[in-house]
Amino acid sequence: MIARISYLSLLVLLTACGDAANDGGNQGASYADIVGKSDHFEGFFDIYRDRESGAVYLGVDPEQIDQEFIYFVKTSDGPVEGGHFRGFFRENAVVTLRRHFKRVEFVKENTSFHFDPESPLARAADANISPAVMVAKDIVAEDKGS
Repeated sequence: MIARISYLSLLVLLTACGDAANDGGNQGASYADIVGKSDHFEGFFDIYRDRESGAVYLGVDPEQIDQEFIYFVKTSDGPVEGGHFRGFFRENAVVTLRRHFKRVEFVKENTSFHFDPESPLARAADANISPAVMVAKDIVAEDKGS
């Protein structure tokens, strides 16, 4: 298991239907309680699945907050009639995770425009172009140890 050198880790409840109020019965539970009764899947983001309820949590390290990530979807195999043929690249985006009080926002950055920094137009670049918040999820538990 990878040793955590951060002072804070976050657990964010992931739900397919977007119901942030349903946390699999872990409302008010500590980080150690949730992790202790969950299966752990290591990866770029650690995933925890509750063995009893099946609730899925995303482990977010503080170094991952306010960082840009490249998100892309590639079909490994599927029915051609459904548009899922082998090797087909689907959606891609630049996504940033931002903490906003007791929530983590998954923000899709707008990469459609580029302004020359020397141009006067660059000063107004943020006036009408904004990133989109795809989803905001509650922070279920925080690990403030080590």
